[in-house]
Amino acid sequence: MPEAVIFLGGVPIAEYGTPSTEEIPDAVSKYLPYFDAVLLANHGALTYGESLLNAYHKMESVEFYAQLMFLSMQLGGPKVLDEKKVEKLYEIRQKFNVQGRHPSQLYAAGQTELLNELLNGKNE
Repeated sequence: MPEAVIFLGGVPIAEYGTPSTEEIPDAVSKYLPYFDAVLLANHGALTYGESLLNAYHKMESVEFYAQLMFLSMQLGGPKVLDEKKVEKLYEIRQKFNVQGRHPSQLYAAGQTELLNELLNGKNE
């Protein structure tokens, strides 16, 4: 969904952590500078923002896009946007001056390798 790319960018999956231990904050910490939403493996979602209301709206977005993803998987899978289309959406985000952490900041800084590692779970 183009809107998800503009407003969330991506939602990485943090490694599993045992509840009530430092494992969960440790697993999430590497995503904090770049994302406003993280899925916690075997737990659920975490969103954050400059206000409680902002974080709530991001959670609503994560849940909405998750439902769309689930439905699209049942209908043959989502149509993946190519890199040029994603780049255009990142530019739109900048024009809209959307606030918050977003992986487009890594993209703009030429750190696409780090971005791919974070989104694909290879940065452990």
